[in-house]
Amino acid sequence: MITYLPVELHTHTNHSDGSYTVTELVKKAKKFGYSAIFLSDHNTISPYEEVINKHLNKILPVFKGVEWTTFYGHMVILGCSVMSDWTKATKDNMDECIAEIKKEEDVVIGIAHPYAIGNPICTGCHWEFTVKNWDNIDYIEIYNSANPQDVFWNEDAYLMWTRKINAGYKIACTSGRDWHRDPRDNDNIPLTYLGIDGELNQTNAVKAIKKGRVYTSLGPVLDIKINVDGNEVNLGDTIESNKQVDINIKVLKPVMNSQFDIEVELLRFYNSPKDFMDINIEYDDENQIRIVSEKGFFRFEILGHIKNSKLTKLVVTSPVYVE
Repeated sequence: MITYLPVELHTHTNHSDGSYTVTELVKKAKKFGYSAIFLSDHNTISPYEEVINKHLNKILPVFKGVEWTTFYGHMVILGCSVMSDWTKATKDNMDECIAEIKKEEDVVIGIAHPYAIGNPICTGCHWEFTVKNWDNIDYIEIYNSANPQDVFWNEDAYLMWTRKINAGYKIACTSGRDWHRDPRDNDNIPLTYLGIDGELNQTNAVKAIKKGRVYTSLGPVLDIKINVDGNEVNLGDTIESNKQVDINIKVLKPVMNSQFDIEVELLRFYNSPKDFMDINIEYDDENQIRIVSEKGFFRFEILGHIKNSKLTKLVVTSPVYVE
């Protein structure tokens, strides 16, 4: 049975430029409500030694990762057991770098904040690498940092992701808290929910990302049931075309970010890159959709308001693919 759990993929400690010790980060993550976190310090996997030596996994499941921080972009590698050589990355050899990293089987690779302001504000924060084989990119951060609905480059990241899935690539959408320090009182935090099959451990968390069992949220929680010919289907799965698909989707009130006034208004159902329909929704409504699958994909968004924002994307799911 697949269970969707909030797992933070993008964190930093005092092993790079974060304000927290590893112990402080783990305790704060537990208090915030995460089910698990990945460590992703800049160009080092050293904080994980503290997790082992101080038995921090007894507080909260903590998984290994790293953020490759280069002059031409930031790339988050999750599930790695060794530190790869980020210094050899150039604008034009990223495919070779990724191929080398992916010699480890249980590794996923994501692009962090691809349209963030680069030089001279944040050296290397803007993605400039040439990628020829997009099949080797597992996810793209469509929301980064606190209050992502107010950060202009996140919309560009979302559009980058939609261009890639519209072109036929199977890439998950995620959020990255990019957690360095304590939030301000009025900061809302983007969340990534992973569909975990079985025990919550690093292997199954990486597998969820690799399979695309992922959605990103500013608070609302999804309860999605998809049935094709009597078989359960999950986000990220691939099904055949010309099949009857029955979908039951319910939007539940936030557990995290619940201190903010978050109103849901529309369920937007994409049944192809450009074809979508909007359904008026409220929390806890049972929303039923029946379609015949068409080649491409289908996916879901929840639109509404947070902190008196204009209509914004509160939830975005990775697709179900149709071949």
